[in-house]
Amino acid sequence: MLTCLGSANHDPGRWGEDADRLSLARPGAAQHLSFGSGIHHCLGAALARLEAQVALGTLARRFPTATLEDEPEAWNGRIVLRGLDRLPVSLAS
Repeated sequence: MLTCLGSANHDPGRWGEDADRLSLARPGAAQHLSFGSGIHHCLGAALARLEAQVALGTLARRFPTATLEDEPEAWNGRIVLRGLDRLPVSLAS
C-alpha cells in the first residue's frame, strides 16, 4: 500500500466533481487534510497558515489585477510534497 498525500484533498466523493480544482469558496474547504489531523497534525501548520496569509494578502494588495495566463501550469511531478514548478500569472492589467 502506498499513501499519497497529494491525493488527500482530491476525493470526488468528498469534494464533488471538480475536486481537482482549487476552490476556496467550496463548502467545507477549511476541513482539508493538508496538515494532517489528530496526533499526526503538522507542528508547523500555524506558521504555514500565517505565512500564506501574509504572502497572499500582500500579493493581492500589490497586484489587484493579477490574472492567470492562458498557458498551463507545470507540476513538479513528485509523489510526496508535490506542487507547482510554474504558474503563469500576469501581474499587470
